[in-house]
Amino acid sequence: MKLKLKLKKICAALMTGVMAVSMLAGIPSSDADGNSGGILQTLENLSLDAEPFTASAAGSFRRPLNNESPMWIVHIDSWNYPDPEKIIDLVPEDVLPYVVFNVSLSINWSSTEHRWLMIQDGIECARSWMKACADKGVWTMIQPASGGQCHFPDYPADYDLDNTIFGEFFKEYPNFIGYNYCEQFWGFASEDFPVTYQQRYDHFSSLLKLCNKYGGFLDISWCENQWGSALNPVAMLKTNSNWEKACRAYGQNLILEEKYTQFSYIADVESEVYGAYISGYYGLCRCRQPCCTCSSGMARKLGKN
Repeated sequence: MKLKLKLKKICAALMTGVMAVSMLAGIPSSDADGNSGGILQTLENLSLDAEPFTASAAGSFRRPLNNESPMWIVHIDSWNYPDPEKIIDLVPEDVLPYVVFNVSLSINWSSTEHRWLMIQDGIECARSWMKACADKGVWTMIQPASGGQCHFPDYPADYDLDNTIFGEFFKEYPNFIGYNYCEQFWGFASEDFPVTYQQRYDHFSSLLKLCNKYGGFLDISWCENQWGSALNPVAMLKTNSNWEKACRAYGQNLILEEKYTQFSYIADVESEVYGAYISGYYGLCRCRQPCCTCSSGMARKLGKN
Protein backbone atom coordinates (compact mmCIF):
# COMPACT_ATOMS: atom_id res chain seq x y z
CA MET A 1 0.00 0.00 0.00
CA LYS A 2 2.79 2.42 0.96
CA LEU A 3 4.67 1.51 -2.22
CA LYS A 4 1.59 2.31 -4.31
CA LEU A 5 1.18 5.70 -2.59
CA LYS A 6 4.84 6.56 -3.17
CA LEU A 7 4.54 5.53 -6.84
CA LYS A 8 1.43 7.71 -7.24
CA LYS A 9 3.27 10.69 -5.74
CA ILE A 10 6.27 10.16 -8.03
CA CYS A 11 4.03 9.90 -11.10
CA ALA A 12 2.09 13.02 -10.10
CA ALA A 13 5.32 14.97 -9.64
CA LEU A 14 6.67 13.82 -13.02
CA MET A 15 3.42 14.73 -14.79
CA THR A 16 3.41 18.17 -13.19
CA GLY A 17 7.00 18.75 -14.30
CA VAL A 18 6.31 17.60 -17.85
CA MET A 19 3.23 19.83 -18.13
CA ALA A 20 5.13 22.85 -16.85
CA VAL A 21 8.05 22.30 -19.22
CA SER A 22 5.66 21.75 -22.14
CA MET A 23 3.83 24.97 -21.39
CA LEU A 24 7.00 27.01 -21.18
CA ALA A 25 8.47 25.35 -24.26
CA GLY A 26 5.52 26.57 -26.27
CA ILE A 27 6.29 30.18 -25.42
CA PRO A 28 8.80 31.80 -27.79
CA SER A 29 11.96 33.18 -26.27
CA SER A 30 11.41 36.43 -28.18
CA ASP A 31 8.43 38.25 -29.62
CA ALA A 32 7.66 39.03 -33.29
CA ASP A 33 9.93 42.08 -33.22
CA GLY A 34 12.86 40.08 -31.92
CA ASN A 35 12.65 41.35 -28.35
CA SER A 36 13.75 38.80 -25.75
CA GLY A 37 11.95 37.95 -22.53
CA GLY A 38 8.97 36.18 -24.06
CA ILE A 39 8.46 33.78 -21.14
CA LEU A 40 8.72 36.46 -18.46
CA GLN A 41 6.46 38.78 -20.41
CA THR A 42 3.88 36.04 -20.83
CA LEU A 43 3.86 35.32 -17.09
CA GLU A 44 3.52 39.03 -16.33
CA ASN A 45 0.54 39.28 -18.68
CA LEU A 46 -1.38 36.49 -16.96
CA SER A 47 -4.54 37.93 -15.41
CA LEU A 48 -5.89 36.56 -12.10
CA ASP A 49 -9.60 36.70 -11.35
CA ALA A 50 -9.16 36.22 -7.59
CA GLU A 51 -9.67 39.33 -5.52
CA PRO A 52 -7.82 39.87 -2.23
CA PHE A 53 -10.13 39.74 0.75
CA THR A 54 -9.63 40.89 4.31
CA ALA A 55 -12.36 40.63 6.92
CA SER A 56 -13.34 43.90 8.55
CA ALA A 57 -12.54 44.60 12.16
CA ALA A 58 -14.68 46.05 14.91
CA GLY A 59 -14.25 49.72 15.70
CA SER A 60 -12.50 48.81 18.95
CA PHE A 61 -11.96 45.75 21.11
CA ARG A 62 -12.60 45.59 24.82
CA ARG A 63 -9.48 43.51 25.12
CA PRO A 64 -7.25 43.50 21.99
CA LEU A 65 -5.56 40.32 20.84
CA ASN A 66 -2.27 40.86 19.01
CA ASN A 67 1.49 40.44 19.40
CA GLU A 68 1.66 43.15 22.02
CA SER A 69 -1.39 41.81 23.88
CA PRO A 70 -1.33 37.98 23.71
CA MET A 71 -4.10 35.94 25.26
CA TRP A 72 -3.76 32.86 27.47
CA ILE A 73 -7.19 31.35 28.11
CA VAL A 74 -7.43 29.62 31.50
CA HIS A 75 -10.43 27.48 32.40
CA ILE A 76 -12.69 27.77 35.40
CA ASP A 77 -14.34 24.43 34.66
CA SER A 78 -17.47 22.98 36.23
CA TRP A 79 -15.97 19.48 35.90
CA ASN A 80 -13.56 20.33 38.70
CA TYR A 81 -16.13 21.86 41.11
CA PRO A 82 -14.02 25.03 41.08
CA ASP A 83 -13.87 28.06 43.31
CA PRO A 84 -13.37 30.89 40.77
CA GLU A 85 -11.64 33.22 43.22
CA LYS A 86 -9.07 30.57 44.19
CA ILE A 87 -8.29 29.75 40.55
CA ILE A 88 -7.75 33.44 39.77
CA ASP A 89 -5.46 33.77 42.79
CA LEU A 90 -3.28 30.92 41.45
CA VAL A 91 -2.16 33.06 38.50
CA PRO A 92 0.93 35.21 39.21
CA GLU A 93 0.27 38.94 39.13
CA ASP A 94 2.77 39.58 36.31
CA VAL A 95 0.98 36.97 34.14
CA LEU A 96 -2.58 38.02 35.00
CA PRO A 97 -2.82 40.88 32.42
CA TYR A 98 -2.34 38.31 29.63
CA VAL A 99 -4.94 35.84 30.95
CA VAL A 100 -8.61 35.52 29.99
CA PHE A 101 -10.59 33.20 32.26
CA ASN A 102 -13.02 30.90 30.49
CA VAL A 103 -16.13 30.15 32.54
CA SER A 104 -16.58 26.63 31.20
CA LEU A 105 -19.99 25.13 31.97
CA SER A 106 -18.96 21.84 30.33
CA ILE A 107 -21.37 19.04 29.56
CA ASN A 108 -22.70 16.32 31.85
CA TRP A 109 -26.08 15.26 30.50
CA SER A 110 -28.05 12.10 31.27
CA SER A 111 -29.58 10.67 28.09
CA THR A 112 -31.69 8.27 30.17
CA GLU A 113 -32.98 10.82 32.68
CA HIS A 114 -32.99 13.65 30.12
CA ARG A 115 -31.50 16.21 32.49
CA TRP A 116 -28.27 17.93 33.41
CA LEU A 117 -26.31 16.07 36.09
CA MET A 118 -23.76 18.76 36.83
CA ILE A 119 -24.51 22.44 36.54
CA GLN A 120 -28.26 22.02 36.42
CA ASP A 121 -28.74 25.73 35.62
CA GLY A 122 -25.97 26.88 33.33
CA ILE A 123 -27.23 30.45 32.99
CA GLU A 124 -27.34 31.07 36.75
CA CYS A 125 -23.94 29.44 37.20
CA ALA A 126 -22.50 31.71 34.50
CA ARG A 127 -24.02 34.76 36.18
CA SER A 128 -22.55 33.78 39.54
CA TRP A 129 -19.07 33.08 38.24
CA MET A 130 -19.07 36.19 36.02
CA LYS A 131 -19.76 38.29 39.11
CA ALA A 132 -16.82 36.66 40.88
CA CYS A 133 -14.55 37.42 37.92
CA ALA A 134 -15.83 41.01 37.73
CA ASP A 135 -15.13 41.49 41.44
CA LYS A 136 -11.58 40.29 40.81
CA GLY A 137 -11.23 42.61 37.82
CA VAL A 138 -10.14 39.95 35.32
CA TRP A 139 -11.00 39.41 31.64
CA THR A 140 -13.56 36.64 31.16
CA MET A 141 -15.31 34.55 28.49
CA ILE A 142 -18.16 32.04 28.84
CA GLN A 143 -18.22 28.57 27.30
CA PRO A 144 -21.87 27.43 27.16
CA ALA A 145 -21.39 24.46 24.80
CA SER A 146 -19.40 21.34 24.10
CA GLY A 147 -20.47 19.93 20.76
CA GLY A 148 -24.16 20.32 20.00
CA GLN A 149 -25.08 20.23 23.69
CA CYS A 150 -25.44 23.74 25.06
CA HIS A 151 -26.66 25.42 28.25
CA PHE A 152 -27.73 28.53 26.30
CA PRO A 153 -30.39 28.66 23.55
CA ASP A 154 -29.71 28.85 19.82
CA TYR A 155 -31.26 31.62 17.73
CA PRO A 156 -31.94 32.04 13.99
CA ALA A 157 -29.72 33.97 11.63
CA ASP A 158 -30.20 37.76 11.67
CA TYR A 159 -31.75 37.59 15.15
CA ASP A 160 -31.05 40.61 17.35
CA LEU A 161 -29.38 39.07 20.42
CA ASP A 162 -29.00 42.33 22.29
CA ASN A 163 -31.91 41.63 24.67
CA THR A 164 -31.12 37.94 25.17
CA ILE A 165 -28.82 36.23 27.65
CA PHE A 166 -26.00 36.77 25.16
CA GLY A 167 -26.41 40.54 25.20
CA GLU A 168 -26.86 40.58 28.98
CA PHE A 169 -23.27 39.64 29.78
CA PHE A 170 -21.82 42.22 27.40
CA LYS A 171 -24.00 44.98 28.82
CA GLU A 172 -23.57 44.15 32.52
CA TYR A 173 -19.88 43.21 32.65
CA PRO A 174 -17.23 45.43 31.00
CA ASN A 175 -14.64 42.69 31.72
CA PHE A 176 -16.62 40.20 29.58
CA ILE A 177 -15.13 39.68 26.11
CA GLY A 178 -17.16 36.95 24.42
CA TYR A 179 -18.31 33.36 23.98
CA ASN A 180 -16.43 30.12 23.55
CA TYR A 181 -18.04 27.17 21.72
CA CYS A 182 -16.05 24.00 22.23
CA GLU A 183 -15.65 20.94 19.94
CA GLN A 184 -18.18 21.94 17.31
CA PHE A 185 -18.21 18.60 15.52
CA TRP A 186 -20.37 16.19 17.57
CA GLY A 187 -23.69 15.87 19.42
CA PHE A 188 -26.00 17.61 16.94
CA ALA A 189 -29.51 16.60 15.80
CA SER A 190 -30.07 14.31 18.79
CA GLU A 191 -33.27 13.59 20.70
CA ASP A 192 -32.43 15.90 23.60
CA PHE A 193 -30.47 18.46 21.56
CA PRO A 194 -32.21 18.66 18.18
CA VAL A 195 -30.25 21.67 16.91
CA THR A 196 -28.63 20.86 13.59
CA TYR A 197 -25.16 21.85 12.51
CA GLN A 198 -26.52 24.40 10.03
CA GLN A 199 -28.79 25.89 12.73
CA ARG A 200 -25.83 26.29 15.08
CA TYR A 201 -23.96 28.22 12.39
CA ASP A 202 -27.02 30.37 11.75
CA HIS A 203 -26.86 31.14 15.46
CA PHE A 204 -23.14 31.87 15.15
CA SER A 205 -23.85 34.42 12.42
CA SER A 206 -26.07 36.39 14.83
CA LEU A 207 -23.68 35.92 17.74
CA LEU A 208 -20.67 37.10 15.75
CA LYS A 209 -22.55 40.29 14.86
CA LEU A 210 -23.27 40.86 18.57
CA CYS A 211 -19.61 40.29 19.46
CA ASN A 212 -18.64 42.87 16.86
CA LYS A 213 -21.07 45.40 18.33
CA TYR A 214 -19.50 45.14 21.79
CA GLY A 215 -15.88 44.65 20.74
CA GLY A 216 -15.71 41.01 21.84
CA PHE A 217 -14.89 37.63 20.34
CA LEU A 218 -16.64 34.47 19.24
CA ASP A 219 -14.22 31.58 19.85
CA ILE A 220 -14.94 28.24 18.09
CA SER A 221 -12.79 25.14 18.56
CA TRP A 222 -12.62 22.36 15.99
CA CYS A 223 -11.80 18.64 16.22
CA GLU A 224 -12.04 16.21 13.31
CA ASN A 225 -13.11 12.64 12.57
CA GLN A 226 -14.10 10.56 9.55
CA TRP A 227 -17.52 12.25 9.38
CA GLY A 228 -16.22 15.81 9.59
CA SER A 229 -15.54 16.70 5.96
CA ALA A 230 -18.94 18.34 5.49
CA LEU A 231 -18.69 20.17 8.83
CA ASN A 232 -15.20 21.62 8.92
CA PRO A 233 -14.59 25.39 9.03
CA VAL A 234 -13.92 25.67 5.30
CA ALA A 235 -16.99 23.59 4.38
CA MET A 236 -19.26 25.76 6.53
CA LEU A 237 -18.22 28.86 4.61
CA LYS A 238 -19.41 27.11 1.44
CA THR A 239 -22.66 25.59 2.72
CA ASN A 240 -24.05 28.29 5.02
CA SER A 241 -24.46 31.66 3.29
CA ASN A 242 -25.51 33.39 6.54
CA TRP A 243 -22.25 32.36 8.16
CA GLU A 244 -20.18 33.32 5.14
CA LYS A 245 -21.70 36.81 5.09
CA ALA A 246 -21.15 37.25 8.83
CA CYS A 247 -17.50 36.23 8.49
CA ARG A 248 -17.03 38.72 5.66
CA ALA A 249 -18.44 41.50 7.80
CA TYR A 250 -17.13 40.63 11.28
CA GLY A 251 -14.29 38.15 10.78
CA GLN A 252 -11.83 40.01 12.98
CA ASN A 253 -14.06 39.21 15.97
CA LEU A 254 -13.73 35.49 15.27
CA ILE A 255 -11.19 33.11 16.83
CA LEU A 256 -10.86 29.62 15.35
CA GLU A 257 -9.05 26.99 17.41
CA GLU A 258 -7.27 23.74 16.72
CA LYS A 259 -8.35 21.47 19.59
CA TYR A 260 -6.42 18.38 20.59
CA THR A 261 -8.90 16.49 22.74
CA GLN A 262 -8.50 13.42 20.52
CA PHE A 263 -5.50 12.02 18.72
CA SER A 264 -7.04 11.30 15.32
CA TYR A 265 -7.03 13.50 12.20
CA ILE A 266 -4.62 16.06 13.66
CA ALA A 267 -3.18 16.96 10.24
CA ASP A 268 -6.72 17.56 8.98
CA VAL A 269 -7.50 19.81 11.94
CA GLU A 270 -4.35 21.85 11.39
CA SER A 271 -4.87 22.29 7.65
CA GLU A 272 -8.58 23.08 7.94
CA VAL A 273 -8.13 25.67 10.69
CA TYR A 274 -5.13 27.29 9.03
CA GLY A 275 -6.82 27.18 5.63
CA ALA A 276 -9.88 28.98 6.99
CA TYR A 277 -7.63 31.52 8.70
CA ILE A 278 -5.49 32.42 5.68
CA SER A 279 -8.63 32.71 3.54
CA GLY A 280 -9.30 35.96 5.41
CA TYR A 281 -12.70 34.93 6.75
CA TYR A 282 -11.47 34.04 10.23
CA GLY A 283 -9.58 36.87 11.87
CA LEU A 284 -7.59 34.86 14.41
CA CYS A 285 -6.52 31.28 15.01
CA ARG A 286 -5.00 29.59 18.04
CA CYS A 287 -4.16 26.21 19.54
CA ARG A 288 -6.26 24.76 22.36
CA GLN A 289 -4.50 21.99 24.26
CA PRO A 290 -6.81 20.77 27.07
CA CYS A 291 -4.03 19.63 29.37
CA CYS A 292 -6.21 19.06 32.43
CA THR A 293 -8.32 16.40 30.69
CA CYS A 294 -5.92 14.88 28.19
CA SER A 295 -2.49 14.89 29.78
CA SER A 296 -2.79 11.29 31.00
CA GLY A 297 -4.08 10.12 27.61
CA MET A 298 -1.29 11.99 25.82
CA ALA A 299 1.27 10.43 28.15
CA ARG A 300 -0.03 6.95 27.33
CA LYS A 301 0.06 7.80 23.64
CA LEU A 302 3.69 8.88 23.94
CA GLY A 303 4.60 5.92 26.12
CA LYS A 304 5.39 8.02 29.19
CA ASN A 305 4.32 7.57 32.81
